[in-house]
Amino acid sequence: MFGYIKPFQPELKFREYHLFRAYYCGLCLALARLGGHLCRATVSYDSTFLAIVLASLAPDPEQLSPYRCPLHPLKPRPVVITCPELEYAAGVNLLLAHHSALDAWQDGERIKGLAGRFLISRGIASVRRHPRLSQIEAAITGPLAELARLELEQCSSLDRAADPFARLLAAITLAGLPDPRPAPSAERVGYLLGKWIYTIDALADLERDAWRGSYNPLLAAHPQLRQEPGRVREKMREEMRFVLMQTLADLARATEDLPLVRNRGLISNILYEGLHQVTQRYASTGGHACESVRSSGCPRRSQRREDPPGL
Repeated sequence: MFGYIKPFQPELKFREYHLFRAYYCGLCLALARLGGHLCRATVSYDSTFLAIVLASLAPDPEQLSPYRCPLHPLKPRPVVITCPELEYAAGVNLLLAHHSALDAWQDGERIKGLAGRFLISRGIASVRRHPRLSQIEAAITGPLAELARLELEQCSSLDRAADPFARLLAAITLAGLPDPRPAPSAERVGYLLGKWIYTIDALADLERDAWRGSYNPLLAAHPQLRQEPGRVREKMREEMRFVLMQTLADLARATEDLPLVRNRGLISNILYEGLHQVTQRYASTGGHACESVRSSGCPRRSQRREDPPGL
């Protein structure tokens, strides 16, 4: 998993921070229920965000309960426990971790691939027996196979290379909806989020891929940059900054159309501040990335709809 989708803590309200942590811990417990404690090592911010968005579209509020974690035994922490969206996100988390381990094995990273498959073998067996989650694996196999084919072809178009992963996240989002009515906007959110993740990951891995000779759509489009791995990100930064910020602006507009029942403040923090901070880290040469997104049509924080009182 990528780990790019997380909140910007300095701008979070106190209750929003604790709610995000409650979902994160709830996902960890859901992974343990699916495949045992070893599967908890795969817990990710990305799947936590998926669970929060899906649960925020459901009419029933999340239920929190105190839980004493083995890693933090001195004080019980609030954890989301009764939430079908968390179970769904845990299954998606395991499926993506499984395919990531397979990719590592095929790329020659034998130890990483073998360790990953060992950690989640029991969980994958449970997912494949689950009537709903087994259908998700079938839905993501096609886009992953297309992505592998484009990598073998050394595709030099970033849009073409990002499209299979974007469609994969769109399918995952649609399949997890508690209600089919917000499907068009939810599919759009999943697609744009997948496009942003693929693009930022390609930018983040530029030096490593240049050094190892691995596929990267940005290097495939500019093969001369492999000869100077220390400067490749600097050369691509401005171009990719525009692509990433425009994608975030489109994503913010699509999210505004989601009929969220709750947690709009937390979701907005992740999309408006959290993802912008990651984009600035990898793509911005200055400190004005947020203003660029807002000038593209992304509403400011004061213009957004707020949550009703309570969690």
